Amino acid sequence: MVFLVGKVKVRIDASFFLMLSAAALLKIQSLLLVLLFSSLHELGHITALYILGGRAGEINISFYGIGLKHGARFNKAREIIFLIGGCAVNLILALSGIYPEINFALFIINILPIYPLDGGRIAKLLFGIKNERLFTYFSFTLLIGLAAFSVFKHSLNLLMITVYLALFALNEVFR
Repeated sequence: MVFLVGKVKVRIDASFFLMLSAAALLKIQSLLLVLLFSSLHELGHITALYILGGRAGEINISFYGIGLKHGARFNKAREIIFLIGGCAVNLILALSGIYPEINFALFIINILPIYPLDGGRIAKLLFGIKNERLFTYFSFTLLIGLAAFSVFKHSLNLLMITVYLALFALNEVFR
């Protein structure tokens, strides 16, 4: 499904509706909350983007992920502020006591130096990483550790996020 909100193209993948339906039917409230707070995370990026003078071009919503595309050409500092905008929302919500376990988890996951997460993109900017493939391998290695941790902690939500990110990383490697 594709539609416009003002001049912003919004694309919602069928996988999002499947996940939302499954969460509602199976009464998995935590998954619905993760989707809600992930959306607020992206609104943090959008807010930072507009404050910095950029404009959203496209928002893609799919299984466990919301992606924002923009054409703004920011310097390194402004790009980092834009990337921190989403993480800041989850941290503020967690510190405010609003579902702190979910928001703190989203904050921690997003600041990990794993590409394409915010922390991975910040690490690439700060350290001037040019070798995409090598950084993707590094990210995949961290994801293996995160998957092991999610199994150890019996966290299905974290495991699902890890699998999603691993599939993204594998797609990048074999591109």
